[in-house]
Amino acid sequence: PWVMSVAKHISHVKWHLGRSSNSGITATVFGATGFLGRYVVNRLARAGARVVVPYRGDDYDVRHLRQMGDLGQVVPFEVSIRSYEQMQEAVAGSNVVINMLGKQVEPRRFDFEQTNVFFPRVLGSICAEMDVDRLIHFSALGASASAPSKWLRTKHEGEVALMEEFPTATILKLATVVGPEEKFFNKMGEFAKMLPALPMIGLPSAKQQPGHCLDVA
Repeated sequence: PWVMSVAKHISHVKWHLGRSSNSGITATVFGATGFLGRYVVNRLARAGARVVVPYRGDDYDVRHLRQMGDLGQVVPFEVSIRSYEQMQEAVAGSNVVINMLGKQVEPRRFDFEQTNVFFPRVLGSICAEMDVDRLIHFSALGASASAPSKWLRTKHEGEVALMEEFPTATILKLATVVGPEEKFFNKMGEFAKMLPALPMIGLPSAKQQPGHCLDVA
């Protein structure tokens, strides 16, 4: 019973448990190879959770994540989000599932509808089928049906689709996330080195309220 309680209230986990401890949590983290993912995996591993990292492509992209936990604690798992069976295998045995999958630029192989709408719906269905205790979905601040960008509109559609399949899911609507590897302040710094002045993008009243990656994780 205490394991289920910890899984349902993961925000209350004592992060000093240690990487060699066993908190009873098994977390599957989709999108862990991204900028924010490494910090989430690190926090989970430091809390003694076993972390399954689904990925596609070369295992070189997930090697750095293995070092964040004890031997065998962080487990890369090659998967295609187009394969229902492979997604089931990735989720099997986990009591916590975190979805951070998605990019702000639409790639050629996966459009926004596939990554932001179809995938959350399928993932929610699988989590409900497998009685996952906690499903956490990373969305975006400003996501709505009337948003000016396709990315934000599909993010909203993904939230709706996910809640239809898994009504108790937790949805985090993030603003710009900053940190050592981000492309917001770092990119502005690169421009500042090359240009005598930085142009104003958007209206002069446009504001940003970034969150640091460590605070989000």
